[in-house]
Amino acid sequence: MVYLFVKRKKRKIRKPLSESVRAGTIALTFVSVALLCFASLAYLYHKNSTATMAYKLKDLEREHKKLLYESENQSAKLAKMKSLKKVMDDSFVSKMPLAKNPMYIRVDTAVARK
Repeated sequence: MVYLFVKRKKRKIRKPLSESVRAGTIALTFVSVALLCFASLAYLYHKNSTATMAYKLKDLEREHKKLLYESENQSAKLAKMKSLKKVMDDSFVSKMPLAKNPMYIRVDTAVARK
């Protein structure tokens, strides 16, 4: 009879984290401060980029309002020119005689009484 002995591996018992990590209070403080600095720099970067986008957006809105005002102004001028041309091309107006030596009345008194 032959007995075969199988060698079993010993299970390694894991140590708790507090025993496996040996760091002093100075190292933990340094890591905490470094993480805090990184988080604050990331926050400042995000805020700065948001503020920059807000300024660009305000500039674009201001330019949009300006262009819209100019467009309305040009539309009003165009309507005025079209209406003036229509009036001048009207046959009734073209038959009217031109005024020779027009006299304008100038009144220095107020229209309403006191």
